[in-house]
Amino acid sequence: MTNDMNANVKLQAVEAALKERGVVDVKFFFNKEGGSPTKVANDVVNVLNAMLDGKTLPFNGVGDSRRAA
Repeated sequence: MTNDMNANVKLQAVEAALKERGVVDVKFFFNKEGGSPTKVANDVVNVLNAMLDGKTLPFNGVGDSRRAA
């Protein structure tokens, strides 16, 4: 696993890439028992890099909410 310093450097790099694309806000929800701060940082980097590389698909929901048309 990557240490804290490498995780922070990776987070800064992905943050710069997101800013270049005009992203101003990203939110995540984490289980408090999900692991160390370094593991969480590495997971965030992996997800965001996959998004930036076009390796993800949009999630349209499960169809269980009612929205006004």
